[in-house]
Amino acid sequence: MFAIKICRAHRTTSITASVVLAGIIPLDLRIKEHAHQYEIKRGKTLDLLNSQKIEGKISSFTLPHPAETVNIRFSLITSQEEIREDIESFNYYTNGSKLNGGVGCGISRWKNGVEISGNNFKLTHYCSVYQAELLAIFKATEIIIHENDLNSSIYSDSRSSLEEISNSKTEHPIVYKIHENIKEIKRCNQHIRFYWVKAHNSILGNERADELAKEGALSNELIPIYDSFPISYARNSIRAATIET
Repeated sequence: MFAIKICRAHRTTSITASVVLAGIIPLDLRIKEHAHQYEIKRGKTLDLLNSQKIEGKISSFTLPHPAETVNIRFSLITSQEEIREDIESFNYYTNGSKLNGGVGCGISRWKNGVEISGNNFKLTHYCSVYQAELLAIFKATEIIIHENDLNSSIYSDSRSSLEEISNSKTEHPIVYKIHENIKEIKRCNQHIRFYWVKAHNSILGNERADELAKEGALSNELIPIYDSFPISYARNSIRAATIET
């Protein structure tokens, strides 16, 4: 009846014709979709996805004790003039990009208003921009530990990523690694701050990180360093197979 009302057909129209006219997926195929999604979330690999692995949540038993969690906050930056330039501190700008079927992330390291170094990385084509943004922040924390920077600031234009990092109870695998790196940074008496910057607002470091991320996405020489697909990719692949059926 829902399909008949949607396509405004006569009530004698068959269910097969009505769901086609209304653009509704038949219930038997929807049931199979939900079954496939359930199996993927439970860790089962499907031939439909070429046995690729999903980016699953970490076990709740792996999460740190509430007394050991890190409290992370971020501030907002809307213009180049608000960027804090300190002779003793390093600014890291991170970005993620998906372009022409490729996914990449970029990190630009600055000091005293001058770029010192830039890095870019590639992810597999089915990864999301959100994953790229988080991976860029994770790699930035790795560089901070390696370079032993005493005072560092990470600038990202992905507010959703920063909000996920601010959540001490998150079960996202990349964010968990970021939290572990932040603990290591604090154990070494290093200081780290996080900032959200407005994208495409003539902030030099952010524009440079965006350029590096696009280069990583388009590069044919870089080897992907991350290959776990998000649940959104699984849903889209399953839906495409359903439509074909």
